[in-house]
Amino acid sequence: MAKTVALVLDRFWNIAQYPKELRILFFSRTLLSASFSLSFTFLPVYFERLGMRLDLIGLLFGGNILMSAFGSLLGGPLADNFGARKTIVLSVKLRAIITTIVALIIFFGLSPALLITAFYANTFFAHLLHPAADSFTSK
Repeated sequence: MAKTVALVLDRFWNIAQYPKELRILFFSRTLLSASFSLSFTFLPVYFERLGMRLDLIGLLFGGNILMSAFGSLLGGPLADNFGARKTIVLSVKLRAIITTIVALIIFFGLSPALLITAFYANTFFAHLLHPAADSFTSK
């Protein structure tokens, strides 16, 4: 059993054995997930400092789950019709742009409604990626 676990870990950590495109996809998804998880932690604190009630913040984050579902729902047909690679590139580019917009909204202290809209758009574009990436890696 220990040999099997060691072999699996060795194959996993030897990332050079995988195609370049798959490595790029792996590292970009890891970076996007890590950065989003950080923002997901601090946004409720930021909203609370803006004077929003906690129940409203909870509802906003519930809406965020709906946006992820819509993104995944649209991501599959996009990947089927336009190709997984094009959908991945589109999703990552749009998410990078929206993430920059979120940072600028916070930096300049703009409207919380604008921040919520950008946050929802970020989640939507992030989840466009998932069906396309799953399709891409399964080929």
